[in-house]
Amino acid sequence: MPISIRRVNPVKEDSRDASPSVISGNPKKVFMIILLIIAVMALTGCLVMFVKYSVAKKRINSLTTPQGQQDLAKMEVKALLDKVSKHIVLPTDEEPTVASITDADALKTEQAFYKDAKNGDKVIIFMQAKKAIIYNEENDILVNVGPIFMNETSTPTTTTE
Repeated sequence: MPISIRRVNPVKEDSRDASPSVISGNPKKVFMIILLIIAVMALTGCLVMFVKYSVAKKRINSLTTPQGQQDLAKMEVKALLDKVSKHIVLPTDEEPTVASITDADALKTEQAFYKDAKNGDKVIIFMQAKKAIIYNEENDILVNVGPIFMNETSTPTTTTE
């Protein structure tokens, strides 16, 4: 009986090949890991967007109520007064009346106080202090400041039936 000899290749021990790599490993594992990372990122994005949506919805709901609108108006007036107070000392003992100029040309013909005013400028009136201010928010300047003159000799109106 003939004897057959088989040749066996010796195994080389290489440090790079000794530890199995995830990338060179099972393709299913790699796919699952990538899928898991994508799912976590998507869930995180959805959570962030939901929180932003909830905050925006609460703010919109608060603005639809009269109290919410008043609060917003007070915040806008406070922000405006903070800007104006950098240029002039304002009365602190009263709430001013604030209006936006929409037709500057018509106001210029009525009173010289508005001669340099532009559409969009804010008029701030302090009735007790008898002071009026025209403020341009765009350029952050006081356009005009002056006293208020009121006719205090008004006659009372009487009705007869």
